[in-house]
Amino acid sequence: MSELNIPGKMFPIQKGYAKDKAAPGPLRIPWSVAEKAYCQYARHYGTGQSLERLAERGGFGLGEMDELYPKWREEVSEITGLRERIAHLEAEIAALKEQLAEAKKGSAKR
Repeated sequence: MSELNIPGKMFPIQKGYAKDKAAPGPLRIPWSVAEKAYCQYARHYGTGQSLERLAERGGFGLGEMDELYPKWREEVSEITGLRERIAHLEAEIAALKEQLAEAKKGSAKR
C-alpha cells in the first residue's frame, strides 16, 4: 500500500462530455481504485504525471476509467457497500455501548 493510499482518500472523476458514450458514474472514487487505473495509464503514457498530479488536474474521465480499468464500477460499488455496512455496524456498536453504560448506571444505583 502506498503512503498516499489512505483509507477514505478519494480520487476525482471528471464528468463525461456530451460526445462521451461512457455510462454515468460517481464523481469521486476510492484512491485504491484510481491506483489500479493509473498502473494501466502509466503503461500507455508513462509516468510523467503522477496520480497525485492527475488528481490535481481533475482526475480521469468516466470513459478513461472504463478503458483503463474496466472493473472499476463494480469495485467502487462493492467498496461503497462495505463502507456503508461498516458505518451501520459502528452505529449499532455505539448504541449498544450506550445501552450498556445506562444499564451499569442503573445497577449501580440499586
